[in-house]
Amino acid sequence: MQGRIVRFRLAPMSRPIAWMTVGCLCLPALLLIAALGAPIPPVRALLSGTVVLVLLLYLGIWLFLRPTRFEIGDGELRLLWPLRAQRLPLSEVTRAELTDATRLRAEFGRGARFGAGGLWGGFGWLLTPRGKLSMYVSRSEPMVLIRFRARQPLLITPEQPERFLAALTAARP
Repeated sequence: MQGRIVRFRLAPMSRPIAWMTVGCLCLPALLLIAALGAPIPPVRALLSGTVVLVLLLYLGIWLFLRPTRFEIGDGELRLLWPLRAQRLPLSEVTRAELTDATRLRAEFGRGARFGAGGLWGGFGWLLTPRGKLSMYVSRSEPMVLIRFRARQPLLITPEQPERFLAALTAARP
Protein backbone atom coordinates (compact mmCIF):
# COMPACT_ATOMS: atom_id res chain seq x y z
CA MET A 1 0.00 0.00 0.00
CA GLN A 2 1.34 3.40 -0.97
CA GLY A 3 1.39 6.30 1.47
CA ARG A 4 0.40 9.87 0.86
CA ILE A 5 2.55 11.78 -1.64
CA VAL A 6 2.91 15.55 -1.25
CA ARG A 7 3.77 17.47 -4.42
CA PHE A 8 5.48 20.84 -4.78
CA ARG A 9 6.09 22.62 -8.05
CA LEU A 10 9.32 24.46 -8.73
CA ALA A 11 8.85 27.98 -7.34
CA PRO A 12 8.08 30.78 -9.79
CA MET A 13 11.15 32.57 -11.08
CA SER A 14 12.37 35.67 -9.29
CA ARG A 15 12.26 38.89 -11.30
CA PRO A 16 16.01 38.91 -12.16
CA ILE A 17 15.86 35.29 -13.37
CA ALA A 18 12.68 36.04 -15.33
CA TRP A 19 14.46 38.93 -17.10
CA MET A 20 17.50 36.74 -17.84
CA THR A 21 15.13 34.11 -19.24
CA VAL A 22 13.45 36.68 -21.49
CA GLY A 23 16.88 37.77 -22.71
CA CYS A 24 17.93 34.19 -23.38
CA LEU A 25 14.69 33.47 -25.23
CA CYS A 26 15.26 36.51 -27.47
CA LEU A 27 18.63 35.17 -28.61
CA PRO A 28 17.32 32.63 -31.16
CA ALA A 29 14.99 35.26 -32.66
CA LEU A 30 17.86 37.74 -33.00
CA LEU A 31 20.06 35.07 -34.57
CA LEU A 32 17.27 34.14 -36.98
CA ILE A 33 16.80 37.78 -38.01
CA ALA A 34 20.55 38.04 -38.58
CA ALA A 35 20.51 34.80 -40.60
CA LEU A 36 17.66 35.99 -42.82
CA GLY A 37 19.47 39.27 -43.47
CA ALA A 38 22.90 37.76 -44.10
CA PRO A 39 23.99 38.45 -47.71
CA ILE A 40 26.54 35.62 -47.84
CA PRO A 41 25.05 32.07 -48.00
CA PRO A 42 27.70 30.45 -45.75
CA VAL A 43 27.09 33.09 -43.06
CA ARG A 44 23.34 32.56 -43.41
CA ALA A 45 23.82 28.80 -43.01
CA LEU A 46 26.11 29.24 -40.00
CA LEU A 47 23.64 31.56 -38.25
CA SER A 48 20.70 29.26 -39.09
CA GLY A 49 22.60 26.28 -37.69
CA THR A 50 23.35 28.28 -34.54
CA VAL A 51 19.62 28.98 -34.12
CA VAL A 52 18.87 25.25 -34.30
CA LEU A 53 21.71 24.46 -31.87
CA VAL A 54 20.52 27.09 -29.34
CA LEU A 55 16.92 25.83 -29.56
CA LEU A 56 18.09 22.24 -29.00
CA LEU A 57 20.13 23.40 -26.01
CA TYR A 58 17.07 25.17 -24.55
CA LEU A 59 14.96 22.06 -25.11
CA GLY A 60 17.58 19.95 -23.33
CA ILE A 61 17.57 22.31 -20.35
CA TRP A 62 13.75 22.20 -20.17
CA LEU A 63 13.55 18.40 -20.45
CA PHE A 64 16.60 17.25 -18.46
CA LEU A 65 17.91 20.04 -16.18
CA ARG A 66 14.91 22.08 -14.97
CA PRO A 67 12.77 20.04 -12.56
CA THR A 68 9.04 20.60 -12.77
CA ARG A 69 8.23 19.38 -9.27
CA PHE A 70 9.39 17.74 -6.06
CA GLU A 71 7.49 14.94 -4.31
CA ILE A 72 7.73 13.66 -0.76
CA GLY A 73 6.26 10.26 0.08
CA ASP A 74 6.85 6.53 0.40
CA GLY A 75 10.11 7.16 2.26
CA GLU A 76 11.73 9.22 -0.48
CA LEU A 77 12.16 12.65 -1.96
CA ARG A 78 11.64 12.63 -5.72
CA LEU A 79 12.92 15.29 -8.09
CA LEU A 80 10.93 15.10 -11.32
CA TRP A 81 11.81 16.44 -14.76
CA PRO A 82 9.77 15.95 -17.93
CA LEU A 83 12.02 13.06 -19.06
CA ARG A 84 13.79 11.84 -15.92
CA ALA A 85 13.46 11.42 -12.16
CA GLN A 86 15.78 11.17 -9.18
CA ARG A 87 14.83 9.35 -5.98
CA LEU A 88 16.54 10.20 -2.70
CA PRO A 89 15.79 8.10 0.42
CA LEU A 90 14.48 10.21 3.30
CA SER A 91 16.44 7.97 5.66
CA GLU A 92 19.61 9.60 4.27
CA VAL A 93 18.45 13.16 5.06
CA THR A 94 20.28 14.55 8.10
CA ARG A 95 18.90 18.10 8.07
CA ALA A 96 16.83 20.46 5.95
CA GLU A 97 16.53 24.22 6.38
CA LEU A 98 15.49 27.44 4.72
CA THR A 99 18.36 29.54 3.48
CA ASP A 100 19.12 32.49 1.23
CA ALA A 101 22.06 33.62 -0.89
CA THR A 102 23.71 35.53 1.98
CA ARG A 103 23.63 32.62 4.44
CA LEU A 104 24.68 30.16 1.74
CA ARG A 105 27.69 32.32 0.83
CA ALA A 106 28.63 32.69 4.53
CA GLU A 107 28.64 28.91 5.02
CA PHE A 108 30.05 27.65 1.71
CA GLY A 109 31.86 30.68 0.26
CA ARG A 110 31.41 32.12 -3.19
CA GLY A 111 30.41 29.52 -5.72
CA ALA A 112 30.52 28.90 -9.43
CA ARG A 113 27.63 27.29 -11.26
CA PHE A 114 28.28 24.33 -13.48
CA GLY A 115 25.26 23.46 -15.60
CA ALA A 116 22.53 25.76 -16.85
CA GLY A 117 22.12 29.24 -15.42
CA GLY A 118 19.95 32.18 -16.37
CA LEU A 119 17.37 30.32 -18.43
CA TRP A 120 14.47 29.49 -16.05
CA GLY A 121 16.88 29.41 -13.09
CA GLY A 122 20.11 27.70 -12.10
CA PHE A 123 20.35 23.94 -12.53
CA GLY A 124 23.32 21.64 -12.01
CA TRP A 125 26.10 22.03 -9.46
CA LEU A 126 27.27 24.87 -7.30
CA LEU A 127 31.02 24.46 -6.80
CA THR A 128 32.28 26.25 -3.69
CA PRO A 129 35.54 26.30 -1.70
CA ARG A 130 33.79 24.15 0.95
CA GLY A 131 32.21 21.56 -1.32
CA LYS A 132 29.83 20.85 -4.17
CA LEU A 133 26.06 21.22 -3.95
CA SER A 134 23.45 19.91 -6.36
CA MET A 135 21.32 22.90 -7.31
CA TYR A 136 17.85 23.26 -8.85
CA VAL A 137 16.76 26.83 -8.12
CA SER A 138 14.46 29.32 -9.78
CA ARG A 139 15.08 32.14 -7.28
CA SER A 140 17.71 33.17 -4.76
CA GLU A 141 15.41 33.22 -1.73
CA PRO A 142 13.97 31.46 -0.01
CA MET A 143 15.79 28.26 -0.89
CA VAL A 144 15.74 24.87 0.83
CA LEU A 145 19.08 23.29 1.68
CA ILE A 146 18.89 19.54 2.30
CA ARG A 147 21.86 17.72 3.79
CA PHE A 148 22.44 13.98 3.43
CA ARG A 149 24.62 11.39 5.15
CA ALA A 150 26.55 10.19 2.12
CA ARG A 151 25.89 12.60 -0.74
CA GLN A 152 26.41 16.26 -1.51
CA PRO A 153 23.87 18.76 -0.20
CA LEU A 154 20.88 19.62 -2.36
CA LEU A 155 19.68 23.19 -2.91
CA ILE A 156 16.15 23.57 -4.30
CA THR A 157 13.36 26.13 -4.55
CA PRO A 158 10.02 24.42 -4.15
CA GLU A 159 6.85 26.45 -4.19
CA GLN A 160 5.72 26.97 -0.55
CA PRO A 161 9.13 26.22 1.00
CA GLU A 162 7.89 26.28 4.62
CA ARG A 163 5.19 23.73 3.78
CA PHE A 164 7.79 21.66 1.92
CA LEU A 165 10.05 21.63 5.02
CA ALA A 166 7.13 20.62 7.23
CA ALA A 167 6.21 17.76 4.88
CA LEU A 168 9.84 16.64 4.65
CA THR A 169 10.22 16.68 8.44
CA ALA A 170 6.95 14.77 8.95
CA ALA A 171 7.89 12.12 6.36
CA ARG A 172 11.42 11.44 7.66
CA PRO A 173 11.80 8.15 9.56
